[in-house]
Amino acid sequence: MRRAEFGEVAKWVSDAWESISAKTIVAGFRKAGLIPCVADGDVEESDSSESEDDSDVPAVLQTEVSALFVSDSEEDDFDGFE
Repeated sequence: MRRAEFGEVAKWVSDAWESISAKTIVAGFRKAGLIPCVADGDVEESDSSESEDDSDVPAVLQTEVSALFVSDSEEDDFDGFE
């Protein structure tokens, strides 16, 4: 058996990531407590055949993700997870 090449593995990861809808990611973030929970009927776990639309992503998530990209945390020391 041969070892998979890094490019091949990267392609697998890229393909898998692209098959996940924004609604599924948001539902996972809510379940993990990373974004505020809303009423039970507001978020449905979706399959990969749905079309992605930024309107599916709550403004709270868009704001938090945007803040991560302008963060200066590269210079901060990582003290571990709580």
